[in-house]
Amino acid sequence: MFAQVLDVTERRAAEERGERVRRLYAALAATVELAQKAQTRAEMFEGACRVLVDAAGLRLASVAVVDETTGDASVTVVATPPNRVGDDLADLTAAHLPLDPADPRAGTPAARALAQGVAAWSGDFETDPAMAPLREQARRAQLRSAAAVPLRVDGRVVGVLATFAATPGFFDQAVLTLVERVGAAISRGWEALESAARRQAAEDELRARIAQQSTVVHLGEEALVVDDVGDLMRSAVDAVARTLGVQLAEVRLTGAPGSGCGGTA
Repeated sequence: MFAQVLDVTERRAAEERGERVRRLYAALAATVELAQKAQTRAEMFEGACRVLVDAAGLRLASVAVVDETTGDASVTVVATPPNRVGDDLADLTAAHLPLDPADPRAGTPAARALAQGVAAWSGDFETDPAMAPLREQARRAQLRSAAAVPLRVDGRVVGVLATFAATPGFFDQAVLTLVERVGAAISRGWEALESAARRQAAEDELRARIAQQSTVVHLGEEALVVDDVGDLMRSAVDAVARTLGVQLAEVRLTGAPGSGCGGTA
């Protein structure tokens, strides 16, 4: 009889693990699609956290973003189950993530992931000494385990995705791997948004420079500040290259016949 009960228990646990993995795969697919379509970081962060809670069955998901001027990180998005936004969850996630190893909260998964640049987790808040400073708040919020992964843009750690579950042992290796893949999808989406912003800034500067030089050209010979249109375009393209952070070995200028725009710098 005992063996039968044990077999049923093990089978049920295996089924629950399989269901967790299945739901996280669904959340991963949704996050990849979201990261490709999002127009802003806030839209992507909010959507990803909501998917992790609603589709993957997590109790809480949040994204913290590093302030590059101070090095501090604070939670910018918190997703919770419907009708469950309380002071306990706010207290647990709203504080700055400490980077000082001497801080009592520096051992939490989110703080470790941010400071060390690797995935970090806690299998059970009740037995993990690193979670002692937040244990009471975690109990009130019904959180028992967590995993966090760093978010990177151009190789730099710029934030952290933190996920929380209501049960201990939720984040086994398969689940943790999927959380890492969700973080990687968010990082790729973040990089794409940053790249688009740099391109837009370069285009805006190019238009501004051309408009400025065109105005000067039309003021008359006394106000002409470039020798020809080729010099004007080379100056504008060089400005774009600096904005994009790339080095151009050569600049090719092309234009309609007779436009005066052509040649190689």
